[in-house]
Amino acid sequence: MVPAPRVLLLLAANLALAPTAQAQAQQDACWLRTVPVSVLDEHVRPVVGLSVHDFAPSVSGQPAEVASVEPVQGPRRVIVMLDASAGMNHVDAQADLARALAADALRASTKAFRAGLVVFDSEVRASYPPAENPKRASAALRDVHPAKVGENQKNEHAALWDALQAALTLLNPPEFGDAIWVITNGEDASSQTTPGEIAALALARGVRVSILLFNPATSFPALPVISSGAIFDIPAHTGGLVVRVEAAQGTFRNREVSYRLTPSQFRELDAAVDVLYAATQYAIRVQITLPEELTKPAEWKLSIAAPKWLKVPWRVSYPALLNAHACAAPPAKSPP
Repeated sequence: MVPAPRVLLLLAANLALAPTAQAQAQQDACWLRTVPVSVLDEHVRPVVGLSVHDFAPSVSGQPAEVASVEPVQGPRRVIVMLDASAGMNHVDAQADLARALAADALRASTKAFRAGLVVFDSEVRASYPPAENPKRASAALRDVHPAKVGENQKNEHAALWDALQAALTLLNPPEFGDAIWVITNGEDASSQTTPGEIAALALARGVRVSILLFNPATSFPALPVISSGAIFDIPAHTGGLVVRVEAAQGTFRNREVSYRLTPSQFRELDAAVDVLYAATQYAIRVQITLPEELTKPAEWKLSIAAPKWLKVPWRVSYPALLNAHACAAPPAKSPP
């Protein structure tokens, strides 16, 4: 039998070690980041069988390590956002195409996603959280009719960033692989929320934001008033995509000309939407061990060794920024 004094000594030692182990685990967590990565082949199918040895990350020019690679099963949560402001009616048939894109996303969600819906103009007009059956959201979408230009000054421009904040609220608490798809022309003239606030919130929660952007074709000089370069930065920083929808209206030889999508443009749009669906659905959970603790969001790069059987370069999407979240400070000691 162990003498009683030694038992007390062992218990004291174990109690002394417990806070140290907890602090070490907390410190280890400060150096880890989990990011969604999508890797698709030339047929827009997920590349399977990837391991930690296939990934080579670097953070601010310093090599990092991949701690784990884990395919995630089950449907992802998606919020489909539709801009229903009068600004979406500038081009003939543009609003109808935007609504058709939103309807297609809700239809696809019955198999691949749990989708919700946010319809907005100068304020949020309809809001439905992600559901296995988006029947209510689909019914509400059929009743969406953007105001005509000049018909209602209040609804002329969208509050894009305010609506994005509302969509992020529908994804709280966050789940891995959460995504938001925004169908808009990028105009914002009335939001109280800033693009910086949206970017920080989406990055902190791991939500990938993609934009289906309606804008004039590049051959026309007249562009819509894009509210901020963040319309392109936020998808890149969070791991989302930008899909350009090249409907256009402009003036040619003093005549106003409206253009609808050509058959070729429709095929390109169809292919781009397929990529968006697949990149959202097939997210791989990749955990990165940082080379140093981050005090602010940091740019990073992820290289992946392509299998020899791939005939064309594959499509890889991941957040271009790593979030910097402060580690909790240890509890203060009580005064003696």
